[in-house]
Amino acid sequence: MQGGKIEVIFMEWSQMFAKSKSVDVSGKNQVSVEDVMNDYGTIKIKEFSFCTTSNGDTAFVLFEESPDSFFFAPTVLTNMLHMIDDNDDAREKFDSEGITVEISTTKNKKGNRTYFNFTPVDAPVKKTKKK
Repeated sequence: MQGGKIEVIFMEWSQMFAKSKSVDVSGKNQVSVEDVMNDYGTIKIKEFSFCTTSNGDTAFVLFEESPDSFFFAPTVLTNMLHMIDDNDDAREKFDSEGITVEISTTKNKKGNRTYFNFTPVDAPVKKTKKK
């Protein structure tokens, strides 16, 4: 802010993500977690980074099964990825292997809200798209 005026800077989504901590998603397609779950069920996360949104710190994820796509991680996955990022051994393992997760949904006790679950899978998974 200079001279009492507020300077507003407009930035394209691709520019914002290109300036993220480590992952460039410019030119990639944004997909929904629901579509990823329905298309693949189990994915191998190869890269992630964090950006700040109106909801706070959010991860965005690149996955092996669709290398030209990315998705914004819900809170539970963002928290898991923060745990990996904050632990040197976990980050080293992730950087060399990635992490395979099974995506599923559960409802709250009242049954009126659906949440995504991301369960780590230790066994190798076939890379085939569900039909």
